[in-house]
Amino acid sequence: MKQIDKTIAALGDACLRHHHFDLFTSDTRGALSAAYGSEVIWLTGPSRVGKTTGTNEVRLELDPLSAKGSKRVTMRIAVRNTSRNGAFSTKSFTQQMLAAIEHPFFGKPGPDDPSGIKLARLIHRTSEAELQMAMQLALVDLEIKYLFIDEAQHLLHLPGGLRNVSAVLDSWKGLAEEADITLLFSGAYPLIHLLPSNSHLVGRSEFIHFPRYQLDRPSDLDHFAALVAAVDTIIGYEAFMPHLKLVFNESLGCAGLLLRLVRSTLPRAQHRTNGKITKELIQYCSRSEAARESLLAEIHEGESLLGYTSKPIQSLKPSKKGKKSAKPFQTATKSHQMGGRL
Repeated sequence: MKQIDKTIAALGDACLRHHHFDLFTSDTRGALSAAYGSEVIWLTGPSRVGKTTGTNEVRLELDPLSAKGSKRVTMRIAVRNTSRNGAFSTKSFTQQMLAAIEHPFFGKPGPDDPSGIKLARLIHRTSEAELQMAMQLALVDLEIKYLFIDEAQHLLHLPGGLRNVSAVLDSWKGLAEEADITLLFSGAYPLIHLLPSNSHLVGRSEFIHFPRYQLDRPSDLDHFAALVAAVDTIIGYEAFMPHLKLVFNESLGCAGLLLRLVRSTLPRAQHRTNGKITKELIQYCSRSEAARESLLAEIHEGESLLGYTSKPIQSLKPSKKGKKSAKPFQTATKSHQMGGRL
C-alpha cells in the first residue's frame, strides 16, 4: 500500500504535459505579452481539464524569483461563494484579496488577535468602498501587473443576476484601469455567460479555450494516448493503455478526470484484482451515470456556445413532410458537402 501511496503522490506532483495543455499555456503567454494594462483575458474549458495547473505554470513563470523574496508581479485569487445561502459577496471577495497580499491593516490578524475576531470586527465596521480603495492602493504600491481570478464562474451566484454581475465587472474594470493591471478570468464553461453581460469589456477582451479531447476529432485519441502512456510510466507498468478507449470515455477526454480515475482505481486494484487493472474495475471506479451525464451536459452546452463541435447540431423542431409554396427569398438554404458537385 505504501508503494501505491507513493505512486499517487508522484502523479499529484507531476505536471503531465500534453498537446492541449501546451497549446493553452502558449496561447495564455501570448495573450499576456500582447495585453495592455486594464485589458481582460478570459480562460475557459471543461471542469477538471487542467486550467488551474496551466495558469499556475504561466503565473509562476512571471514570478520566477518570488520564492526568494523579490517583488512579484502577479496575484491569484479564487472566487468563493461565502455569503448567505452560498451567494457571492463582493465585500468578502475584497477581503480575500486583502488577505492574499497580506495587507497590514485588513490582511491578517495581529499577534494580539490569534482568533481573528478583532480583524473580523474591523472589516465589519469598514465600508466596502474603503476596503476597495485600500485594495487599489496596495496593488499600485506592490506593482502588481496581472491579477488571476480563478473559478470566476461563481460570479453567476451574485444576487440579482447578470445585471449585477455586469456592475461588478465594471467595478473591477475600473480597478484595473486605476492600478494599470491586466485581469485574467479563469473558469468552467458557465464563465461564457459573463462576457455578454458587459459590452464594455468585449472590445478589450481576448478569449482562450482549453478544450477536452474528442474521439471524433482527428489525432485527439493519439494525443490522449500519449497522456495515458505518461501516466503508465509513472505507475511503472502498462496499466491503463490496454483500456485506452474505455479510459477515454470515462474521463470525458479531460486530463484531470483521467487522473482522478487513476487515483481511484489503483488502490482498489490491490484489494480486488491483485494489482491488475481490468475493464470491470475501471467501470466500477468510474463516476455514476447521473454524475457523468451532468458533467457532459455542461460540457456540451459550452462546446456548442463556442462552436467547438464536429457533430452537426440537431434541429429542435421535427421536419415537416410535403412541399409548401415559399415566399421569394425565404426558401431554406441547402447544405452541400465541401468540394462536392451541385
